[in-house]
Amino acid sequence: MFRTTFLRLSLALAMAIVGVADLFADIVVLADGTTKTVYNIEVASKYLYYTQTPQDENIERIPLDKVFAYKIGDGQLVALNGAQAPVAAERAAAPQADTPVGEVAPVPSADNLRLIGLYNSHAPLEYKGKKPQPDKYTGYFISLWGMEETSVLSDSVLEIGFEHVYLDGDKDRSVVGERLKVTNKTSVPVYIDLANSFRLMNNGYSEPYFTNSVYNEGASSTAGGSLNLGAVTNALGVGGAVGALANGINVGKADTRSAGISKAEQQYLVVPPRSSVTMPGRKVSNGKTILECYEPIYFSQKKIGESQEKYYLKEGWVTELTMIEDMKAQKVADDQAATRESLEIKRWLQTDYTPENTPKKLGWIVTYSTQPDFSRYTSLPVHMFMRGAFGLNVNSNSYYFYYNAKTYDISPNLDYMITGGGRVGKR
Repeated sequence: MFRTTFLRLSLALAMAIVGVADLFADIVVLADGTTKTVYNIEVASKYLYYTQTPQDENIERIPLDKVFAYKIGDGQLVALNGAQAPVAAERAAAPQADTPVGEVAPVPSADNLRLIGLYNSHAPLEYKGKKPQPDKYTGYFISLWGMEETSVLSDSVLEIGFEHVYLDGDKDRSVVGERLKVTNKTSVPVYIDLANSFRLMNNGYSEPYFTNSVYNEGASSTAGGSLNLGAVTNALGVGGAVGALANGINVGKADTRSAGISKAEQQYLVVPPRSSVTMPGRKVSNGKTILECYEPIYFSQKKIGESQEKYYLKEGWVTELTMIEDMKAQKVADDQAATRESLEIKRWLQTDYTPENTPKKLGWIVTYSTQPDFSRYTSLPVHMFMRGAFGLNVNSNSYYFYYNAKTYDISPNLDYMITGGGRVGKR
């Protein structure tokens, strides 16, 4: 009772002192690598106590054995389990004279070219079923994706790859989407800055992973401000070169106008030692739940109508919603001049492309640091191109076509076989 009364008095005092809690939220990093944005942290012998909002009188707690680290306001990250994080924090606070500060250029590891080659080294796709009207031009295809040699998939700290998403309950393991996977190769935590990590779209346009949005369950509206380079580091009180870029940039305030459970985007990801995480997808709400899109890997000139979009939202068809949300974000649509004839797409045959003549390129930038304050950071580029198209014979309502063991001969390098939907018009 005394502790509860004390914390409530502390909350009232915090509200009276210039609203400090509104300026700097607290951060809790759980042992599994997930993060929580909270307020009014207090640490006792067995529990970490916190509230969900600055004014909240409902005090919640987490057992300390489930907490990896925490950060109060604009202070340093404090690790509770293991000695690695405090060491990293000390190095960040007092870097050596010969230690670079600011952006550190990526240095590919010895296995980088081998990994790139695995994405590009697959036998032509072979269809197992009947092949009606072979060699006839078609506007429907499976798009096949390769990696450019300018990519840095692996350095001394991280390895970047993809995680297949399979159709629920499908014994043939149909691949319905991809998530970008980041693996920590070291024995210390790695921090990913989602405001400085981007999806690269057509004609060089990009979108950050962190947009400061809030998503509602039980309500269809979402809102939030879009952030530019470095904004997340300013919100976290991070200094250094990245933090300096955030000066003068306003963090958009999210606005929710209807009832429901609100979930805010996390500002950064923590990758625990020798572990992997997947980068967050765009999110949409169908009024009942929040759906997380996959990475937008596809080629399509055909937009999906509003009535179909409502249906996909209602049914929770994430593959189709991924394409819809990406088309909304694109400044430049997929190659409108391309035709099935110019791309040489024929039924049951694979047509190959090079980085020079590919109809589409896409990519990612992942910015990370081993320093909690991002005094040193590195950005890894991932550049992908459509390396091929396998023509299909399907009806006009099909937008995505799944790679699975029932229909195709599966590549021995399945983890590096990246596929997506394909749709192109005729001449």
